[in-house]
Amino acid sequence: MRLRWHQPIVALGAYLGITLAFLAPVLGRLGSGLITAPTAIQPMDHLQVLWNAWWIERSLFAGANPYFTDMLFVPYGTPLVFHFLTPIQTSAIVLLSSVFSTELSYNLVIIAGFPVAGLGAYALCRVVTRHHWASVVGGVAFMLSPFIVSKAAAGWTNMLYSGVLPLYLACLLHATSDTPARPRLSKVLLALSVVLLLFTGDVTVVFAANVTVCVFAWRWWTSGHLAATVAGFGRALAFSALVAVPYFAMVAYYVFSYGFEIDVGRRLDFIPDLWSYLLPFSPTSIYSESLKGLHLSPTVWTDLGRVGTACYLGIVVLPLALAGFWSGRKDPTVRFVVVLFFLFLALSMGPRLLILREEVRVGPFPFALPFMLWAKIPLLGSVAQSGRYLVISYMAMSVGVAVLTAAVAGREGRTRALLAGALLLLLVCADFAFQMGVRPLPPMPSLAGTGGVVLDPRLRSSQTMYYQTSHERPLAGGYLSRRPEFALRKYRELPGFNCLYFGVRSADCDKDAMLSSLRSLDVTNVLLDPRDWRGEMLARYGFRQHYADVWTVVWEVPR
Repeated sequence: MRLRWHQPIVALGAYLGITLAFLAPVLGRLGSGLITAPTAIQPMDHLQVLWNAWWIERSLFAGANPYFTDMLFVPYGTPLVFHFLTPIQTSAIVLLSSVFSTELSYNLVIIAGFPVAGLGAYALCRVVTRHHWASVVGGVAFMLSPFIVSKAAAGWTNMLYSGVLPLYLACLLHATSDTPARPRLSKVLLALSVVLLLFTGDVTVVFAANVTVCVFAWRWWTSGHLAATVAGFGRALAFSALVAVPYFAMVAYYVFSYGFEIDVGRRLDFIPDLWSYLLPFSPTSIYSESLKGLHLSPTVWTDLGRVGTACYLGIVVLPLALAGFWSGRKDPTVRFVVVLFFLFLALSMGPRLLILREEVRVGPFPFALPFMLWAKIPLLGSVAQSGRYLVISYMAMSVGVAVLTAAVAGREGRTRALLAGALLLLLVCADFAFQMGVRPLPPMPSLAGTGGVVLDPRLRSSQTMYYQTSHERPLAGGYLSRRPEFALRKYRELPGFNCLYFGVRSADCDKDAMLSSLRSLDVTNVLLDPRDWRGEMLARYGFRQHYADVWTVVWEVPR
């Protein structure tokens, strides 16, 4: 079925309408807080996104490179190539903030992530099925997947905009086919999708690298000719290289400049449980409260209830996708998608399979999964949490749902086909139904004096950088998911800093050494948590408490 210009617009309208329907309970509060999970106490990584918008505006107006900042970890600065800077999303927040409040601008960008995910999956399903209505249903399955919903709740705009990933896969499949229609246009579209990948998220680039390797292996397997496959990929990606090569050259420059000391890290404590795939434990699901009757330990509940491990596949959606895989099993592209589904489903389970946080064993042998091997492969295994690889499986499931819808529509008349598609769409919406909350921004503390550097040693507090959007002073520290070990090593070499900055109780807490280090960096304010033991020490050393609230205490450095 030939694509008509109005069909993507119809799909976009459907995706936006469904998104607003689920967000209806919080639409009236979008100007007073940030969208987050219903049970969240305070927005966390959401605040990093606000800092990103502040930094993008500041750097671009100054004509500076936005991928390096001298406002964090002063006086050494830090690259931001491994930070989820998301220039496109944050630039949108900046533009919207000229008209709307900060909260509403942020929330509009979050809401827009849902239709983007739907349209990306729509494009992929359309390439596979060539059926408009079936592709609309498939796009809903990806748009409402717990991966997309949980990332919106967590404020991870880089992964929320993973809708660019199925768009990239659709362009890649088309551009590398044996006889692509309008080959030059297909190469240009592929290059545009690469631009979107590079500037909407860091982790999405890793997902795209995984998908690219899989498509290459599949093309090679089906053709049987390595040289022809390499040549075909070279032609397809020629325009894309014009954008990707300079970008990765910049990344390589900063990596070599910092001696490979920016740690990408891996959160092996965020390993999905088998129950995470079978039941909707994530607080963003409208069914999560009904599961509270299960007799599970508080530790298990905490682990299963994280939005970071929202891996529910769907009691209804998964069978629909598997039925679609079966009905389209004769299509080579569908078979490839099936391989993607099972491969990344296995990788998402991490280095071991868990049931109620206990390692699964077969007799005396532990049930090990291949993620630890995968994690050692450069770039392909660079995602900090293994469960995030499930985004590729969700993408494959959307294709399965679309294939099933197309198969049902092909056996019925037009009216019955529309009714059947509408029923499948409602089933997807019912299974993946979600809920959100809105939380206000934390108060901005006042600082002592009119200048100097702010020291905030809370390396795991997103307020650290959010406050900087107001006081705009250089910050000795910063909350980054990938911390610059180069700057941290320099901090450890400063007398008195192991005590104050890293919280090490030792003889390094000498007052004179500490004050000397602070003055060498021109630190005038120190920010700590209200119950931090270092606050009592600063009071003994003559620091004055300038401001305090439930989140932060500001200590003025003695002159």
